[in-house]
Amino acid sequence: MPEFERKKRRSLSDQQLYDEYYGIDKKKTAKKPSPKKKQSKSSAKGKPLNTAKKETPPKREAPPVSAERQRVKERYPRENAVWSESAYDGKKKKGSAAKKGTASKKKASPKGKTDINSRKKRKKHGSYILYYFLCGIVTVAVVTILSVTVLFNISVFEVEGNTAYTEEEIISACGIKEGDNLLRIDIGGAEKKIVSELVYIDTAEISRGFPNRLIIKAEPARPAANFLVSGKYYLVSEIGRLLEITDKPADCPIVKGYVLDPEKESDAETKTVIGGKLAEDDEKRISTANNIIKFMEEYGLTEECVIDITDTLNIKVSYDDRIEMELGTSAAMEDKIYNASLLVKNEITENEKCSLILTNPNRVPKRPIRDESSNNEGYIVTTAETSSEEPEETTAEGE
Repeated sequence: MPEFERKKRRSLSDQQLYDEYYGIDKKKTAKKPSPKKKQSKSSAKGKPLNTAKKETPPKREAPPVSAERQRVKERYPRENAVWSESAYDGKKKKGSAAKKGTASKKKASPKGKTDINSRKKRKKHGSYILYYFLCGIVTVAVVTILSVTVLFNISVFEVEGNTAYTEEEIISACGIKEGDNLLRIDIGGAEKKIVSELVYIDTAEISRGFPNRLIIKAEPARPAANFLVSGKYYLVSEIGRLLEITDKPADCPIVKGYVLDPEKESDAETKTVIGGKLAEDDEKRISTANNIIKFMEEYGLTEECVIDITDTLNIKVSYDDRIEMELGTSAAMEDKIYNASLLVKNEITENEKCSLILTNPNRVPKRPIRDESSNNEGYIVTTAETSSEEPEETTAEGE
């Protein structure tokens, strides 16, 4: 609505607004005074005139008052006051513009006063922000001090894992004592201490259990191979750590051909101690032996075996003291072990002694020969045949 229309409406009374809303024009509805009629001849002659009063029109009902205007009037009762749209918001209009015909003017507050009030509000709001910020800093500082001094002190140790050591030995090896603070302990250093001091533990993992528990998970070392060096057996775990040095082999595969002697090496880098790792040579014999052991366990060849890695181009495996496997190089080792497992399970009897030539992983022929000392590549050597029988040649393709 235009501004001039608003000012016009503010200056109108309730009756005028009602008339304007319903389109009543007083100028048109007002009756013009009827001109004086000339007396008729009959009246002039003395006849009585019709003096009956005309019926007066009914009074117009008061205009209806809207609910909003009624609420405003009840809230701000004042006689002869004009209420506009701003009155509903709780603002009063001074004077009676409807009677005077002029709109009342608001007293404008000075600009300086409003600026001062706004500045005061901003200053007060800023002081509250600073107050909350300082309270937060103090709270964090207090909680931090309490956490590293009074709270979260260790009183319970939990050791998980079936190892060869007792819980007291593992707790003592980690170097953490009862009463130490959970937030101030060095977890990485404690894990290294457990692994270095307790050789039959391959890995250790320490975690905090708030508010007062320390949890230690120890993974026991699993013997993987006996490396035969200078008449002694070096027992090595799955991750390559040296567990112990003995004169008799443990119940795991024996590996021959390791060229470095851990006890005779003068170099500190290659010299091996209990708990350390065997140094890898240029031909990577340790990695090759570990791969062969892993594939044999995976494909079910779990009997006793001796792995000879002296010549990395002609690797040999003696399985169950009756089957000789010639694997050649370390290439395609998984396929070679898989083919050997198929032959051992399906083609070779329990008491049969034979030799398997597995240099070609895609084709493994099987043929008995008379002389075990002869080396016919591509055949299986067996002692079950007699010299008078003709050899029969069959082939068994490896999958």
